[in-house]
Amino acid sequence: MPREVVQAFLVATQAGYLPTPFHNFSHAVYVLHGCVMCLRQCPLLHELLSPVEKLALCIAALGHDIGHMGVQNGFLINSNDPLALQYNDRSVLESYHCSRLFAVLRMKQCALLDGLTADEYRAVRKIIIGMVLATDLSQHFDDMTRFKTRLQNDKPWSAEAMEDKKMAAEMVLHAADLSGPARPWVVSHAWSTKVQEEFVAQVASEKRLGLPVSHFLTAEKAKLEVGFIDLFANPVWDALGQLLPQVSDRVATLHDNYERWTQQLEGQSGQ
Repeated sequence: MPREVVQAFLVATQAGYLPTPFHNFSHAVYVLHGCVMCLRQCPLLHELLSPVEKLALCIAALGHDIGHMGVQNGFLINSNDPLALQYNDRSVLESYHCSRLFAVLRMKQCALLDGLTADEYRAVRKIIIGMVLATDLSQHFDDMTRFKTRLQNDKPWSAEAMEDKKMAAEMVLHAADLSGPARPWVVSHAWSTKVQEEFVAQVASEKRLGLPVSHFLTAEKAKLEVGFIDLFANPVWDALGQLLPQVSDRVATLHDNYERWTQQLEGQSGQ
């Protein structure tokens, strides 16, 4: 790919992100970073994915939240937002991100995928859409059940099995998206503050518009983090660590951060 095409894609993707506290271009970059680290460090992932599929993973990582407004799907649905109407209340944000991402890829100066055949393009488009839609937390529990079931199967993971490739790529992106708690404490704590800013702003908007109020978003930061790690981050990273042992350092950091948040929560309870 010509360097100027890659640069144009990066610039256009960055321009598509809004200056929200958490779901901004910096978040997209750290998700991309998490995926690239897995690609570099994990031989199995390197073997499972073809070069084009690795490119698809990187594109999906960078564009997975493009256009995010800093609110949750429930807010868009409850407020009858045009996007909720357009996507029939199903994975509203994630569907929107896919649409915005491919609009960038269709720009003449950003056409990273122009060198692919029609069949290759359709395959790449399908895997990118699958990865981005899999970042919808409403799918988390079903996806984790399927992934854990596959882990319990003694059959080796194979590059010849499309379902293996798809599941591995989706789980890597999902884990990278939830990697805030798996980063060093100072970084993790900073990102938790940013996401809480979005929560507070959403609750204020819900009250102003007379919508059902997401009171759980106003919990103390330590309680929010402990709950988020219990429900989402820990299951994803523990399961990914079984498939890709090379991410054990991130799993260990996640567990350490969880202990710190738990201690803070217990300290608050004792006051």
